[in-house]
Amino acid sequence: MSQYFSIVKRDGLRVPFDVIKIVNAVQKAAWATGTVIDYQVIQQKVTDPIEREIQKGNLTVEQLQDMVELALMPNYPQVAKAYILYRDARTRARNGS
Repeated sequence: MSQYFSIVKRDGLRVPFDVIKIVNAVQKAAWATGTVIDYQVIQQKVTDPIEREIQKGNLTVEQLQDMVELALMPNYPQVAKAYILYRDARTRARNGS
């Protein structure tokens, strides 16, 4: 039986953790920069650490996104920048600014 893990969204709602959403977001940031990413590196440096952390307890969307940014910086700084800029644009859109 597989264990169910969830993340806490900004509105406090718990939703199932889905690693594919992380991979898709990283891929979109890579496409935006014209960068070819190595999915093994993404798994080792980004998704595996997040999956380990989520097993320890509550992880919010913001914490998860911070982890993605930090994990991308050493190997894919241009992708990290695109991810950060997109995240900032989404925050501004949510806040109506």
